[in-house]
Amino acid sequence: MPVQKINSLSIGLPTGVYGKSDDRSATKESFQMNNPFYGLHGLYKSNVKRLSLGSCKETANTKANEILEAFAQLSIAEIKAYKEEYKIRNNGTYLKTVEPEITISPIEHKLVQTNNEQLTVNSVISSIKQEHIRDNLAAATIKTYNTPYNRIAKIFGNLSPEYLTIENISKHMAVLISKGKKRAAQQLKNGYKRLLKHGSQQGYFDFNLNDLNKLKSIKVKVKRSRLEYKVFIKIQANNSQPKIYKLFNDLCLVLNARPIEVSIMRKERGQDYEQRVQNYNDGKFSNSEVKTFKDVIKNLPYSYIDKDAQVFRIFETKKGTFRTVPFSHKVDENIKSAGEILKEIEEYITVESDFVLSYQKGRGRAKSGDPISPKAVADNFKKQIAKLNLTWASGTPPSLYELRSLAARLSEKYNGRDGERLVQETKTSTIDDEIENSQCASKGVRSSLGHSPKSKITETYLAPRTSFAEIE
Repeated sequence: MPVQKINSLSIGLPTGVYGKSDDRSATKESFQMNNPFYGLHGLYKSNVKRLSLGSCKETANTKANEILEAFAQLSIAEIKAYKEEYKIRNNGTYLKTVEPEITISPIEHKLVQTNNEQLTVNSVISSIKQEHIRDNLAAATIKTYNTPYNRIAKIFGNLSPEYLTIENISKHMAVLISKGKKRAAQQLKNGYKRLLKHGSQQGYFDFNLNDLNKLKSIKVKVKRSRLEYKVFIKIQANNSQPKIYKLFNDLCLVLNARPIEVSIMRKERGQDYEQRVQNYNDGKFSNSEVKTFKDVIKNLPYSYIDKDAQVFRIFETKKGTFRTVPFSHKVDENIKSAGEILKEIEEYITVESDFVLSYQKGRGRAKSGDPISPKAVADNFKKQIAKLNLTWASGTPPSLYELRSLAARLSEKYNGRDGERLVQETKTSTIDDEIENSQCASKGVRSSLGHSPKSKITETYLAPRTSFAEIE
């Protein structure tokens, strides 16, 4: 077996088990072990040299000991027999055997029409991958997109695109669904859509995107834990946390706002604001034009403060609607009002900036006065949650985006369904008309969250979900 890698993460782990830094992991760590069953035909993942043990050191240690204990039950004679069988089946060398995932059905009802007999699915995949690179998509996005493309290439790569039928695509998705990988199945479906749309746009074949509506939708069950108020208090009480992030969290909570809505919030309405709204309503911005945080700042409408009216004007980025939150608004008796939090922010941030929350000093690519990015706040929130060392019964700790659920639950209790009315504005071309003619379309929680149907609120924000197992 290869020599175990020695580093601080490997200390305390069995021989052959090691840890490494991994930015993609929630704990920034990942653990692996040399598979003792490698090369023993028919036993645990015998074609895999190294086994992944996850991102938790304690869990990795437990899994590794279970595997090593099972291996210790084998006799020398059994190990030798399994090795001989493996060599016979693999001609004496290591060959990773791959079972076909699906049986490809013959073409009956075509989605794709093409006269090019030489065209293969691999050709179309290669073309769309090059397009993503030309469009300067983020590396993380390209990686996410490539995963379903690689799955598709594995099954259909050398075949004609005409084999991409509803039946075959459904079969491919069913493999992942049967393994409990519903999110991966949804990503695969989206990958097929992008691929077929690209092939049609590039003239490789004729295809009607509406035909894909016959594919069943995948509902992914959210496993992330709810954020409880007592946990939020512990996070905010951590003195090692930068104050700017604490203020950001407080403002998100009291405004029932999404992080992006707080990030781009301005101190006042700019001269270009009405034109931004008009462009937005006219549909002038495609997804490719607002790919990054900088694109959002540059092009889209934004939330801002109207000090004359003593209110926050919140632009709902997800729905394209507007709502008004008064300075006096609170979500709990023990939490400061929106106006009090704003005053605290103004006293703390002294740098000149158009944004309500901005960096005091340059940080990385961000300059002094630049708005706080939602990703930076989300990353900080994740770190603060990890420091609490709680056991999460739902398996995954809450993220920054659970603040809206917490705000909804607090507001429901404090203000009630028939409590404080917050103005729900509609999408029009003139902001002054919106503010002047807006009606109180909904009450309490519903209006503060910017939704209309009660079922949407209950399902998304108020539905019970297991939180943590224990907390002091």
